[in-house]
Amino acid sequence: MGTSILVGQKCVLFYVQHLLGSGHLHRVRLVAEELAHCGLRVVVVSGGPTVSNFDFDGVIFVQLEPIRSNGLDFGSIVDKHGMPVADHVFQARQQQLLDTYALYQPQLIVIESWPFGRGVVNEELDSFLQNVKSKTAPIRTVISIRDILQIRSENKQRKTIARLSRFADFIMVHGDSSVVPLDASFSLTSQVPIPIVYTGYVAPPPVPRELESKDVVVAAGGGLAGENLYQLALSAAQLDTTGRIWRFMTGSNAETQADLWVDLPTHIKAEPNRVDFRALLSSSSILISQCGYNSMMDVLVTGIPTIVVPFEGVAETEQLQRATIFSQLNICTMFRESERPERLLALVEFTLAKGEDYVPRIDLDGVYNSAKFIVSLV
Repeated sequence: MGTSILVGQKCVLFYVQHLLGSGHLHRVRLVAEELAHCGLRVVVVSGGPTVSNFDFDGVIFVQLEPIRSNGLDFGSIVDKHGMPVADHVFQARQQQLLDTYALYQPQLIVIESWPFGRGVVNEELDSFLQNVKSKTAPIRTVISIRDILQIRSENKQRKTIARLSRFADFIMVHGDSSVVPLDASFSLTSQVPIPIVYTGYVAPPPVPRELESKDVVVAAGGGLAGENLYQLALSAAQLDTTGRIWRFMTGSNAETQADLWVDLPTHIKAEPNRVDFRALLSSSSILISQCGYNSMMDVLVTGIPTIVVPFEGVAETEQLQRATIFSQLNICTMFRESERPERLLALVEFTLAKGEDYVPRIDLDGVYNSAKFIVSLV
């Protein structure tokens, strides 16, 4: 990461709506904290569920009335009580958003994912941006997206382009165009009417590889979409007679999956997600993980040999596409949810036997580059 960029006290407002896991919020936090360290006043407005042990350093955090997906059904949105979202909840969010804007008077708005996704907040953000864009000095807006998007129909892509034309000024792609260009998951990229800037991947600082154990670590991020992964890895672990330890990070959904963690053999350990997770990876022999954005950043900054089991539920395409590309680059080995646990165990043995591969150069300076770009706009 580059040296700090010192600026006068200007304000940037981030809007992020996570519906399932906390990965989107984590990516926003890394960039927001870097901007705060540069001297900007940074406000993060979150519309998703609160996340325990998730603090921001030097950043003003505003929690809207939370909404989330109903389990893995992204077409069904519920409130903090698990009930269908009533009109008054959206009205309260609208007012919170406008009040926050009026209080902090930002020079720039950064919106995460939308309108490439998060259609549930179309009305909320259409109204908000129409309001702030109508001011005497209209504010500029940056759309922040990850390397790979969920593949959508051409009709939905055209609606995305229409909203970009109305409301957005720039797009930041948190990826490396030499690894995967945006048009790999958004086929109408050539018709996007605003500049597209690749920042590199938004990754935490690197952790030196210090192999200390033969442990196998199994992780599914927050755990909400990880049941297939856990089932497969548990079956494989129970077949393992080598005596190595299998450590399952159970995520925030451990209580609803409690039956998975009963009467485990002594070589299988189940524990909550750890604050020193990347240190654990740097010292363990192998990781079995889903292939979300943040999970792969943990792989890249620790160098741990990894088997990825991409989440493929509910017509999801993003993780499978990333797993295919990253496995072709020898960053990981891909295993599908439809395969047998016996093959997963064999793949563990094969991966450990072949040693640690060379990882190609990938731009991981997304935190610094994103901050530098935003500073240039304010």
